[in-house]
Amino acid sequence: MTQRCVVVSSDSHAGADLRAYKPYLEQKWHDEFEEWAKNYHNPWEFLDPVETEERLKIAVTSWHSPRNWDTERRVKDMDADGIAAEVVFPNTAPPFLPTTVLTGAPPKTREEYERRWAGLRAHNRWLVDFCAASPGRRAGVAQVMLYDIDDTVAEIRRTNEDGLRGGIIIPADGAENTTIPLYRPEYEPLWAVCEELGVPIHRHGIPPACDPDLRAEIPGIAAMGVAEMTFFNARSLTQLIFSGVFERHPDLKFVLTETSIGWVPAHLAMLDQIFASREAGGMTGFVRESLAELTMTPSEYFRRNCWLGASLLERREIEMREAIGFDRIMWGQDYPHAEGTFPYSLESHQLVMTGLPENEVRAMLGDTAIDLYGLDGELLHEVADRIGPTIAEINTAPTSLPRVPEDSWCPTFR
Repeated sequence: MTQRCVVVSSDSHAGADLRAYKPYLEQKWHDEFEEWAKNYHNPWEFLDPVETEERLKIAVTSWHSPRNWDTERRVKDMDADGIAAEVVFPNTAPPFLPTTVLTGAPPKTREEYERRWAGLRAHNRWLVDFCAASPGRRAGVAQVMLYDIDDTVAEIRRTNEDGLRGGIIIPADGAENTTIPLYRPEYEPLWAVCEELGVPIHRHGIPPACDPDLRAEIPGIAAMGVAEMTFFNARSLTQLIFSGVFERHPDLKFVLTETSIGWVPAHLAMLDQIFASREAGGMTGFVRESLAELTMTPSEYFRRNCWLGASLLERREIEMREAIGFDRIMWGQDYPHAEGTFPYSLESHQLVMTGLPENEVRAMLGDTAIDLYGLDGELLHEVADRIGPTIAEINTAPTSLPRVPEDSWCPTFR
């Protein structure tokens, strides 16, 4: 009860200040970069206009904050919030991205692809240095595209050799006309190299899914994005299971982060029902041939190949942990976003995890992430001995909670 917990945030975000990406670009792109940087603006800024650098901002507008790139500040914030390590997703827009990070239409031409690919690789190079500035406490997630799989495979090998422990993030579904069918056979080399190297593959919750230029005509545009987020990530899971990707690649690691987790039991039950119908007669028998190569139920594939980065976690969701598998759930802080738990992470643990078995709490707060990402457990236990919460503290009722939305936008505290 007194030994401190190793807390690993499975969901944090970082990126370079806009012009700080330039040194990480090849020289031939520098002139075009200057023009892009001069004209870049975040189309979702209307959701949370800039006030001060100190105030936490919501995800799609938080790229202004120095918390994205200020190493010393982040370490200070992590220590104060009891976080031993963080899995680092992108946050600021890499060079030549037309809109916000994690969204946007794919390139339409090879020329546009080459420019965008150069920008993503610049971010990945920056991320290597950013993680190295806090040894052992950051697992960087590299960005890739699916336009040219040979390029993608080469970048995965390079970033893995450079020490990015967080794996990769593949482009998100959800923005208009950008759905990516993960069952396509040309992606097979991607799955193979990630399985070979033990590189986790991520899909992450996305910004609002509709064109922000339509916001004046369609007031509910942001709400649509929130409502559709789970649908698109559930779609990814369905495709990877029913297309046989997990059957062909039993050691593949697939992570859905910041998509909530409460939808998972019902979705798996539906997939299991479809799988079982292959033995039925009548209309449902038409799935028999398409699922013939599967040797396990969808729920079994999930429990072998999948994990959940459980940001914005609520007590009602943690009560579903038996149906999901507590060893599939990894708590996330969502730093530096206003909807995350910073600087109230201990209070979030107290609300969500109090009274749970100690082994489950330790697994969900950090041990599962340590195993999945291959982090240095000994080093992180030393960090936790200095800053981490104890089980006794987690089992103590919070003395006060942040007000929503005045102090925090985090749904944990609603």
